Formats: sequence, C-alpha cells, structure tokens
Amino acid sequence: MMRRSPVKPGTALMKRTAFARGERTEAREVTKTITKAARENKHKCAVRTCRAEFVRPQPFVTWCSPECGTVLALAKLDKQREAKAKSQRAADRRQKEEGMAPKKRLSLVQDLANKYAVLRDHLDGCISCDKGPPWTGGAWHGSHFKSVGSNSALRFNLLNIHKACNECNWHKSGNIINYEPRLKIKIGADRVEWLRNQPRSRDFSTEYLIRLAAVLRKKIKRLERRIAADVGI
Repeated sequence: MMRRSPVKPGTALMKRTAFARGERTEAREVTKTITKAARENKHKCAVRTCRAEFVRPQPFVTWCSPECGTVLALAKLDKQREAKAKSQRAADRRQKEEGMAPKKRLSLVQDLANKYAVLRDHLDGCISCDKGPPWTGGAWHGSHFKSVGSNSALRFNLLNIHKACNECNWHKSGNIINYEPRLKIKIGADRVEWLRNQPRSRDFSTEYLIRLAAVLRKKIKRLERRIAADVGI
C-alpha cells in the first residue's frame, strides 16, 4: 500500500490566496477600465458660464442642453457677422486708399510709421533731450534723424524714426545736435553711419504704400495689445 506524501502545512491556503488575489486584481482592472470609459465619455459644456459635465450623444455636440446650444449658436453668428464687417471695412479702406491723391497717401503712411515708432519707444523718453516717459507737457512725435526733406528714401525707415517731444521735433527741427549721440547709443554708430550713406530720394509706388500701410496697422495693433497687457488694461 502506497503512502501519500504528507501535504505541507499552508500549501492549499497559498493556492487559494493566490487565486483570490488574481480575482481581486482582475476586478480592479475592470473597475479602472469602466471608470476610464466613463471619464472619457464625460465632457464639459463649451459655454463658459456653464461648464457642466455631460455625456456627448454625438461627437460633434459640445453643449449640455438646448439652452447652451442656443448660446453657442448665437455666439457663432456674432463672430461671423464681426468677421464679415471687419473684412468689409478692410475692403472699403483699401478702395478708399487706392483712390487717394499721392500726397495724401504719403501723409497717411507717414502718420502710421510715426505712430508705430512712438508706441515702440513707449518706455523711452525723448531721443533729443532729457524728458522722460512720464512727461505730459505736450505731444510725443515720431522724429526723423534724416528729415523727409533731406532724404525722402528714409521717410518710412523705422531706424530713422524715434520718439521725441514736440518741442524738439517742431521748435528745434529735431534738435539733431543731441539726437545723433543719443541715437548712436540706441542703435549703434554703424547703423547711424548706414543711415547717413543711404540714397537721398526714392519714389514709392501706390501698391507698395498700400501694402506698407497694412503692415504698419498690424504692427500697431500688436503693440497696442502688448502695452495694454503690460499695464493691466
């Protein structure tokens, strides 16, 4: 008669424990999968004043209720109308500029270039005197190092235009005696020498001026937004 080997104590218990552990692990994985699926199916309403969680009935639905859907639809219509109006204003402005007299067009683009230079230098004082940025005794101008009369080729060159007070720009013809050494510190002596050696005159085509006006308007808008953000407006 064969004798059975004695079962070591705890062997059966270990097998049952391992099996139970496996069941628990599997149950946890299933729970995670279900939870993850539920989380992925829940989305926040696209309406900023709502942001309620909901389950999308269709992939394209971003609103939690008909009321929120109406809010989004009206907002979309407003954006479309605004974009259309903006495009129309740009077209009207371009058409108006195309019919401008040459002198008026030159003056318009010059005003834009001067405005950009003043905004660019909003943290600086006058290029020709000691008036600092807080000065409020008059207007800030875009002052030319090489004047438009002496060098029309540089009239729109932004290296040639810098922020100055109206006293220096108007009453002292730019106050060039002080303008030049300060300009050398600001942009470098090599660039000042480059400005000195540029051709004295240039003809600007209508197409060039229209494109330049559009570029300057974009630059001005970007600067205005940046300055407003810096001061917390």
